[in-house]
Amino acid sequence: MTKYSIKNICLGIGIGLILGSIANISAAPKSLTPDEIRKEAAKHNLIVMDAKDLINKQPSEEKQNQGQNNQSEQQTPAPLEIQQKESIVTITIQSGSNSEDIGELLLTNNLIENKQSFLSRLKELKKESKMQVGTFHIPFGASIDTIIEIITSLPR
Repeated sequence: MTKYSIKNICLGIGIGLILGSIANISAAPKSLTPDEIRKEAAKHNLIVMDAKDLINKQPSEEKQNQGQNNQSEQQTPAPLEIQQKESIVTITIQSGSNSEDIGELLLTNNLIENKQSFLSRLKELKKESKMQVGTFHIPFGASIDTIIEIITSLPR
């Protein structure tokens, strides 16, 4: 049998680590497109939110301040679209409601544009039977995935 020297083993491991690091550094990092990120997130039941999905009061206050400056000059109210994006819609899901009923409720409250796309996404996520009963507060303009996440978690 051949004797192995600790010195030679450590030298071999060190050289391997150095070569591996050089190979890793020289490989160009892969940048992902937003569509690729959304696809990967969907595989893991994660939600990728756009800036328009987030509720951030500070920028909207700046917009309102700018709008007030313009209003004093033009005397026109702020656009309805900006006002609706900042509001929260409260819905109540009754016991015995099925996904069709909930889709209709969301459509009636202008939370979704298309009931069928809501039902399809609900089926894709396999959450048709996980909807909860109760009162929910949903931001106006929220994505379908965000709405599904809200109505499948326990109401607060």
